[in-house]
Amino acid sequence: MTDNRARDGNEAPSLDLVNLRVSLFGNSSTSGTRATVWLAGKSPGRGTVEALSKTDESEATCWAWHTGGELHVRCCNRGIPIAFCGHGLLASAAVFQRYHELPKTVHTLSGYYGLRIDQENRLWLHCAPVPCEPVDIFPRDWFDLPPTSAAIAGDDKGYWILRWPDGFDITKLQPDIDRLSRETHRAVIATAAAPGDPTATLLMRYFAPQYGNPEDSVTGSACVVLGSYWHQPRFIVRQCSARGGLVNVERHSNTVAISGSINLHDPCRGGKPSPQE
Repeated sequence: MTDNRARDGNEAPSLDLVNLRVSLFGNSSTSGTRATVWLAGKSPGRGTVEALSKTDESEATCWAWHTGGELHVRCCNRGIPIAFCGHGLLASAAVFQRYHELPKTVHTLSGYYGLRIDQENRLWLHCAPVPCEPVDIFPRDWFDLPPTSAAIAGDDKGYWILRWPDGFDITKLQPDIDRLSRETHRAVIATAAAPGDPTATLLMRYFAPQYGNPEDSVTGSACVVLGSYWHQPRFIVRQCSARGGLVNVERHSNTVAISGSINLHDPCRGGKPSPQE
């Protein structure tokens, strides 16, 4: 049974829906990314999350519910389910924690992920590492300036990691979105170390036009991949999108963890979607 006790003076929600807007990974100079979280007492009806996301301006629309001692989350973007949405899982866990005791794991379409609160009260999402394999042959004409090295991660629908020289300003890169759409099923991570940046260790941009996302605002899943690619115990990723964002990354013995700023906005009660049964 869901624990509906209030925490930290917040009124615990009933089994009716509570809708909160969440902003993540932003700071004074970046806007970060956004999620809309529907906290409910049961799993969504068929097509519910997809329908909600079609009119949602957030980068992720999430439905979260608690059953059997586990937190479950389903995320969509513009009607398309997201198997693993790092910022959506963090947002959902933060919303759930506002009213309930935070569980140690969260379950989504791609499996189970760990949750942790550190000594500074920051929420971390722990994920399985994504092995990266360096490659000698890689595309050099997807951008106006070619990368100097590359790796692949995951299966044929996984990731290209394209690297530019240390200190290179990847904001200047001009991607050929049409070629990216036609020539690969992998999402593309462009990255470079940032030795002169006082707030970040490395830079990153993320492109997945073949999945309806020409360039993402801030991408938690890509930061997990970079946690395996860059051999450092901890670092900060600056995503150089139009909105921009900062993601903290830690490498542990069996996981890669991501965290960042999380801000919850006032809930809007009473909005009940119409499940498509």
